[in-house]
Amino acid sequence: MYPIGLWEAGALAAFVPACPGPVNVLRIPPAPSMAQLAGLGVARVSYASLLHRGVMEQFSHVLSSLAAEQGEHPHAG
Repeated sequence: MYPIGLWEAGALAAFVPACPGPVNVLRIPPAPSMAQLAGLGVARVSYASLLHRGVMEQFSHVLSSLAAEQGEHPHAG
């Protein structure tokens, strides 16, 4: 079962034991920790596009930093 949008610990504590099969949770920033989710009986955690977005944001920051360095030192590289 993949109850999209269900991430609060109290709601999961009630839902997981009542569900007839394994429960998958979307790991959004306000969700409980991985250890807490495991303790609640969550069987699988999904990140959807959150990991990709995070990596792309970091990549953008690195590229901006490199571009700024290149601007500061035009003869470098």
